[in-house]
Amino acid sequence: MKVTLFGKILVGFIVAFVLTVALAALDFYSTIRLTRAHEQLEESKNRVILLEETASLVKDIQRSHRGFIVTRDNRFLDPYYNSLQIVGTVKARLMTEAWPERTKDSATKITALLDKKVDLAHEALFNRTNLEADAAVKKIMEGKQVADSIYVLTAANKKYELDAQKLINDSVQRWLTTNEIVISTSLVTFLLLLVIGMLKLAQTLKERNKLYNALQQTNEEIHDKNEELNLLVEGLNQTNATLSQRNQDLQFFSYAISHDLKSPLRKLKIKTENALETMQIDSANKETFQGILRSTHRLNDLVDKLLTYAHAGTEAISKERIDMHAMVMEIIEEVRADSTCEILVPNALHASSADPALIRQVWINLLTNAIKFSAGAESPRVQVTSQSAADYIEYSVSDNGVGFEQGRVNELFEIFKRLHDSQYAGSGIGLAIVKRIVVSHGGEVSAVSEKGKGSRFWFRLPRTNDA
Repeated sequence: MKVTLFGKILVGFIVAFVLTVALAALDFYSTIRLTRAHEQLEESKNRVILLEETASLVKDIQRSHRGFIVTRDNRFLDPYYNSLQIVGTVKARLMTEAWPERTKDSATKITALLDKKVDLAHEALFNRTNLEADAAVKKIMEGKQVADSIYVLTAANKKYELDAQKLINDSVQRWLTTNEIVISTSLVTFLLLLVIGMLKLAQTLKERNKLYNALQQTNEEIHDKNEELNLLVEGLNQTNATLSQRNQDLQFFSYAISHDLKSPLRKLKIKTENALETMQIDSANKETFQGILRSTHRLNDLVDKLLTYAHAGTEAISKERIDMHAMVMEIIEEVRADSTCEILVPNALHASSADPALIRQVWINLLTNAIKFSAGAESPRVQVTSQSAADYIEYSVSDNGVGFEQGRVNELFEIFKRLHDSQYAGSGIGLAIVKRIVVSHGGEVSAVSEKGKGSRFWFRLPRTNDA
């Protein structure tokens, strides 16, 4: 009867399975034996260490008392007192250790002799302290006999344990040899399975065409996706080109403002100042000229702020680690001027990573605003603080000024938007510049206030590894 390919594979699988189970059972049994042998070896090693510690403890007590009896130098007693601190632990371990039947009685004797050795040591110390030298020497000699007995017992037990360890090691070696045989047999088994697997592969190859067609279809889908991705990249390039053109337009706009607006303003300012200095002008016309001069200053300031606003979100940001506390203290000295406002920085401000020039402008705008709007308070006060969170560092500027309606907080950061009347000078650009700079750093800015009770402006900068 002809056996089919499936039948051959099935027979091979059954034979390999039975052989593998048998080998696994043998390996499992070997592993248990080896594990137990390892545990016995470790227990024996621990008992040897305990016997060595016991003998060392007795030697320390013996040498300590002999030195003290001869010299009466208390320094010899340091090892003795150290030994007293651990003798209880050693005795407890001697009593609780799982000794073999052959050495169990010896361990009990060692414990009793250790107690006797300690008692004799105490008596010798007492006699020597009371100048009874002969009695002390006698106790030391008795203690030596006890110590010798302990040495003999510990040495005998140690020899027994070392012999037992050798037997265990020999047993382990035999089992390792058995495991090598098991591994070799396992390799043969897996080779057999590999042969059977190759037979199975002959049947699997029949499905190759089907899988190949599926792969071709997948490749076509990938090609289509790549085409779509190329279109997206092309669109992104066009967007970047448009953005670049807008930046160039902005640069041209900035130049136009600087040249076409500021140049006539400078000329008007110079001519007005010259007229006031050189011409004989009556008081009424003099006031008119001074008003023109003030207007030119305001317009020039407005142009500068417009330029700052235009560049704040478009120029490349050059970040570096900033000592924010030092920067703020320096700015406070600059903006305080003749103001009577008290500016407090109760704690050192957290350092951060940002563009120094841009962040400096943020602080100048926030501090000058706080000073300006708290000037009418009975005791104008501004406070600067910072706090660190997992993802950001928050800085805040608080004042006790006029405040504003909280519902209009978003209007504060719009360009040319002012929430207060002309009593307070300003162009309505300062806070818009603040927002533009902070957002360009990946941060956020806002304020909290109640009308007539002051305000707190805060901004957050993302944390980085160097801040």
